[in-house]
Amino acid sequence: MIKKLHIVLPIFLLLFKINHAQKLSTFSEISIVTAGPGKELYEKFGHSAIRIKDPSLNLDVIYNYGIFDFDKPNFLLNFAHGKMYYLLAKYDFVYFFNSYMKDKRWLKQQVLNLNTSEKQQVFLYLEKNALKENATYLYDPFLIIVHPNLKIFLLKF
Repeated sequence: MIKKLHIVLPIFLLLFKINHAQKLSTFSEISIVTAGPGKELYEKFGHSAIRIKDPSLNLDVIYNYGIFDFDKPNFLLNFAHGKMYYLLAKYDFVYFFNSYMKDKRWLKQQVLNLNTSEKQQVFLYLEKNALKENATYLYDPFLIIVHPNLKIFLLKF
């Protein structure tokens, strides 16, 4: 019985933490983090990602819509034709930060002026997009995405 408890209890606590993390606190912040240009051709225009930080939940993650796979078949041809499949990756902000510092690229953060409800909506939207079945998308550099409920848009260029 004690052995089963040692297995079940950590799983229960992990599930509790996952469910608990779905509700952001009033101390949460959502930011656009912009990185300066890099040395590689695909880095020449800089990059932006979305950061969610909530010290109450010990949460500090980045949602990076700019991930692509060089090993995909016909990568260069697809790139030249503007048919690039990108991936949304969610990971700890510290890895994002360290990567750009290693490459000597500047970072600027702009905290968005959102109320708690709007922050929660954005968080849930990003979490849904970060699911494996939703994370891949066809990149269009001229597409404007408008989300009517969130009153936010992304302009890709």
